[in-house]
Amino acid sequence: MAHDRPSPSDIAVTRPASFLAPFSALFVCLFLFQVAFGFALRFGEVAGTPRMSFLSAIPLALVALYVTCSRRRFPADGLVQLSALTVMAGFLLATQPLLAADSGAADVALLNAGNGLFIMAAQMALVTIAARNPLGAITTVAWGNGVSALGSLTGAAAGMLANGAAASVPALRVAIPAALLLVFAAYVTIGLKRFTFAGAIDGIDPVLVGATTTGKGTDAGAQAVPGAGTGSVPVPMPAARTPEEAFASRCAAIAEEFSLTPREAEVFAMLARGRDRAYIEEALVVSRNTVKAHVKHVYAKLGIHSHQELLDLVEG
Repeated sequence: MAHDRPSPSDIAVTRPASFLAPFSALFVCLFLFQVAFGFALRFGEVAGTPRMSFLSAIPLALVALYVTCSRRRFPADGLVQLSALTVMAGFLLATQPLLAADSGAADVALLNAGNGLFIMAAQMALVTIAARNPLGAITTVAWGNGVSALGSLTGAAAGMLANGAAASVPALRVAIPAALLLVFAAYVTIGLKRFTFAGAIDGIDPVLVGATTTGKGTDAGAQAVPGAGTGSVPVPMPAARTPEEAFASRCAAIAEEFSLTPREAEVFAMLARGRDRAYIEEALVVSRNTVKAHVKHVYAKLGIHSHQELLDLVEG
């Protein structure tokens, strides 16, 4: 019998590594860079009109020209470093009122340019990640848009607060961009120490739409047993172990080796057979959250991060 196409909620439980975590480095970066964009949009505005500078489009045009004319791979990770330096320069300039006034809208241009450079690379990464898990593509894009909106609103609120404090509390007008600079620089230098777009993409467990992920001892192996669910007269089994018996023995050995509880061992065996969340819920008569907790514990005890690693462990 063919398996129904799994739902994204099923995959989120049985194969959590196929989704980008909400607090992943990519989403955190997206939030911080959008904070810079929102801040630049409202900081120093005159009568509700944002300060704009066409200079912010120059770096974007240069990168687009490079990508168009060069046959080299798109320098995504290099853009992250360049965009981070550009944004930090913009925040630094914003902390110097006199210097910022003399330079026109240079601080805004730097903030917008840095954000634009990062967005170019981030959107390409999100599209690639969505392609690795088509069933979770909407979730990935939705999270990206939501994080971006939240960052923009946060930055805009900070910009408006700095504007309001310019007359009454001048020190606060300088302190706000300085605090944003500190937070941004701290995360870039510490949180992104080992971050790469390639690593973020490769860390997503691919999901093949239309293909059923199974391991040894799946339904195909069960059908090899005469009389199993066919209505025919069972044929005596030979003395040698069947593939199903060998598979069950392998799962039991792994469960014992890694000290899985009896219920975790059941969930582990079902995952190894390619069962989805709905099947496990029905078979064990438990809730979705309970299944999710069991899967998380199994992954932690086995020291794995994806469903493919689980299958490799069983097959190994």
